[in-house]
Amino acid sequence: MPSVGQIGIRCTDLQESLRFYRDVLGLQEFTRLQIDGGQVIILRAGPVDVELIEASPTEEPLQVEGHCGLHHFAFFVRNINDMVMNLKEKGVKILSEPREAPRDIWGAFVEGPDGARIELIQFTGERVGR
Repeated sequence: MPSVGQIGIRCTDLQESLRFYRDVLGLQEFTRLQIDGGQVIILRAGPVDVELIEASPTEEPLQVEGHCGLHHFAFFVRNINDMVMNLKEKGVKILSEPREAPRDIWGAFVEGPDGARIELIQFTGERVGR
């Protein structure tokens, strides 16, 4: 069965995106590459790489409204309330406060650079070990 290995995020401001994913969320920087004249920074989020891709200054950002592709991606966290409080203190826009969902899950949404919708998930009950 296939598994997710990498999420690529095209960034209008690569350094701002790096600050958010590395310094605010705590992902670990793995490597930096030059590909086709643009910079790529790869961060580690557990077994999945998050690839920050520098957008060309002449490239038009994609319109999100009415877009039918990726809606959001998620990070598993140990304590969702602490994480949301920490993100608020760092000025991150909270789209939805932590709330209980079915099947032993708590979730919240935050906004990352370039309007990325990021879900935070905490497992409770029997699913804590996940």
